[in-house]
Amino acid sequence: MKLPNGKELDGYKGGIEDQLVTFLSSDWKSLGADSLKKKWFDFDNLNFELGKSTIVPASEKQLDNISEILKAFPDAKIKIGGYTDASGNADANKKLSQDSADAAKAGLVKRGVSA
Repeated sequence: MKLPNGKELDGYKGGIEDQLVTFLSSDWKSLGADSLKKKWFDFDNLNFELGKSTIVPASEKQLDNISEILKAFPDAKIKIGGYTDASGNADANKKLSQDSADAAKAGLVKRGVSA
């Protein structure tokens, strides 16, 4: 897939990269704030070590792609949420979810995306 700035990404049709580029290439700025808050995209290849907020090496490519998309569409702002399964301690899972979201954000910032 080709970005407006000419960069080429290796993402699959229907994946998060494709969905983001399609959305950001649309007239998304005309949507109201409430509509934008309800628009979610799920990372489909952002995985972590079991029970940790450490991103596995195989997921680095998706962070590379998302960072390139966000740099190609500098007006876009995102909110990152992290989730765990329902097993284990609820408080620990909440912390792990936040730590995972923070790790994803740090990965994007490391690649030149504005915090």
